[in-house]
Amino acid sequence: MKLEFAGFQENQGIMHAQHISFLHPKGHLTLTNEKAVFNSLIPDTIFVLERPPGFVTEGLKALGEEKSLF
Repeated sequence: MKLEFAGFQENQGIMHAQHISFLHPKGHLTLTNEKAVFNSLIPDTIFVLERPPGFVTEGLKALGEEKSLF
């Protein structure tokens, strides 16, 4: 099998092939990409979560000292 790439374009600083051909002695297939969309930047604020009311931080040692109900 042989792969051929053609119609290179640049989008947001990323080079990509518009046409990709898969060649085989028994036949071939060509894929044509009409539009390439790349991931946009994720704002840092999406990773900041507000603590819900009543939120408490517990150390692992304190959790091990609690008595089990089972």
